[in-house]
Amino acid sequence: MSIITAIQKRTGLLLVVILGALAAFVLTDLFNSAGRMGSDQVIGEIDGTEIKYQDFNNAFQVMKERMEAGQQTRLNESQMPIVRTQTWNELVKEYALKPEWEKLGIMVTDEELVDMVQGNNISPQIKQAFTDPETGVFDKDKVIAFIRTLQQQSPQAQQQFAVFEQQLPETRRSEKYENLLRKSVYVTKAEAKRRYEDETIQLDLKYLYVPYANIPDSAVTVTPEQIDAYYNEHKEDYEDAASIAVEYVSIPIVPSKADSVDTKRYLENIKDKFAATQNDTSFIAQHSQIEANFAELAPSAFPNAVKNQMGTENIEVGFVADPVAANGTYKMFKVVKELGQVADSVEASHILFNTQGKSPEEKLVIEAKAKEVLEQAKNGSNFAELAKEHSDDQGSKVKGGELSWFGRGAMVKPFEDASFGATNEGVLPELVETRFGYHIIKVTGLKKVNKYLLASVSRLLDPSETTRETLYRQAGDLASSKNVKEYEELVKQYNLLSLQANDVKQNARSMNNIYDPSIRQAIRWGFEETTKVGSVSDEVFEIDGNQGSQYIVMVLKSRTKKGIQPLAKVYEQVRREVLEEVKQKEIMAKLEGKTGTLDEIAKEFGDQARILNQQNYTYITNALNGVGFAPKAVGIAFGLKQGEISKPIADESGVLIMQVEKRTEAGEVADYAKYKTPLEQDRQQPYNSSGILRAIKELTDTEENIDNFY
Repeated sequence: MSIITAIQKRTGLLLVVILGALAAFVLTDLFNSAGRMGSDQVIGEIDGTEIKYQDFNNAFQVMKERMEAGQQTRLNESQMPIVRTQTWNELVKEYALKPEWEKLGIMVTDEELVDMVQGNNISPQIKQAFTDPETGVFDKDKVIAFIRTLQQQSPQAQQQFAVFEQQLPETRRSEKYENLLRKSVYVTKAEAKRRYEDETIQLDLKYLYVPYANIPDSAVTVTPEQIDAYYNEHKEDYEDAASIAVEYVSIPIVPSKADSVDTKRYLENIKDKFAATQNDTSFIAQHSQIEANFAELAPSAFPNAVKNQMGTENIEVGFVADPVAANGTYKMFKVVKELGQVADSVEASHILFNTQGKSPEEKLVIEAKAKEVLEQAKNGSNFAELAKEHSDDQGSKVKGGELSWFGRGAMVKPFEDASFGATNEGVLPELVETRFGYHIIKVTGLKKVNKYLLASVSRLLDPSETTRETLYRQAGDLASSKNVKEYEELVKQYNLLSLQANDVKQNARSMNNIYDPSIRQAIRWGFEETTKVGSVSDEVFEIDGNQGSQYIVMVLKSRTKKGIQPLAKVYEQVRREVLEEVKQKEIMAKLEGKTGTLDEIAKEFGDQARILNQQNYTYITNALNGVGFAPKAVGIAFGLKQGEISKPIADESGVLIMQVEKRTEAGEVADYAKYKTPLEQDRQQPYNSSGILRAIKELTDTEENIDNFY
């Protein structure tokens, strides 16, 4: 029985869920259908089942359409990796997780589905869709209203409900599985007691600390044999994703000098017509490539082009300035007319009656009160005292409602229009309503200046087709290079700069300072099996990024496979770690056998040793003063008796000797439940949908190679 039938049978209720909750979808029969695409390329494997590229791509397209319907907008290229990840996760759920539900007999009854819609365990998505934003109360009447008109709803709305109906049982089964795993978590009394002691036992510590960084690298000798030996002993530490190193030339697609001359000449050719026209709006619409072409300005605020060519003393109406370059455009300004004295800034005070979050009935009461106070202000009552008594603007009421001087754009539009529209100082005759509420405004100052209306025609300074062809021809010559030597000769010939990008991962969505998704095409080229190390890309990659459009040609310098990285790639990292290990051994050897107080040991060691203190240290404290994370030293310290001094301890950032100056033990308590609950919560944390998904991928050896295809 379908969900909709079950619910109608009992209550006649249905619902629709907000679009944003409809990203997931059921893939039960997708890969068992007879109509498989013919591609044999494998994009991954889930619990022994190979997932073909074409099948994945079909599922991806379905997911993309569902997510676009949910968001009511087209997804852009930068969002595609998220869609692909969600698609893969749904496939993992279908092939690896749902069989576990079946083994455990996790089912969902019709009664449960009804309960999720209109019972005691309402689905969170339903609550979100039918909760009154004003009251925060879930409204079943809205559900009923929708049910009654379901057949009259748009096809899109009916489709959305169909998806929700399909997904609701799966959501419930997933919740049951997660709850089952959470209930398997148990914390013993002994563990709760240990947590109590970790939070309660306090140590006053004194410790000697010799940071590895205090020993200069130049004072330590590291041999190639030591580096080889360390690398061979710790190879597993250098496992990493596949990566490439490339050299590339970036040719910005920018206007040439000829393009600049042509753009400027266009404006120069229409300058006289701009000056002569009586219909500036029509003229600008015909010739300008950018909107926002009119501005009311005082002479002091004129564009520099007008100031420099005409000055600001003798303003000439009809004057047209020569075109000038500005932010990727050429602009030509015209003084259209004199506007006369116009308010440039206003000084005002106000009294605010806040209506945010109020019901219509409450707003009527507030408006009546505001009008009453307005009449008092208009009749000469002290405005400052009225503001202090009635205003809901906590920032200005203490100053009697004063707002000081403000210009255009500083206030919300209705407030600004009313203030700048005043012809005289004084209380405005009507209330002014904004999104904040009702305002009583008193204008206390008006600064007027003589303003002019200026117009502008703007032309974009874009590269012409000729320029694009010239730049592409250069890039094409580079891409046609037979080898690296020929490529390098052409780089010099065209006076270009060859850049380096090292350790570019296979799933990278950026390269150096190029962050546009279109860089993926270039990165994928470097990982293709047919791309040989030392080869030049035989195609020109056009990138539209944060640095502007550009043509890129690449040389593959090296490529490493996923897994343990070769020593040559991680050499510097290994060398630094060996340096630290040598320093550690030298410090330990120098401290070994030292006796006496910490101060005496530090004095004998030298200036590189520090003596530090920390009081009331508990086991759950994150860091030692002056040291930071030091888990070994802290663990040993809690095993010391009061007054006892430890042996030297090699830790994360240096060598320490710990001394417990004072130890405050934890007393016995009758009930450790207070400490048991947070432990249970910590242990249950991984048992959410994402944590379970990660675990199932590891347990089933699930692997995906999506980045090889997209």
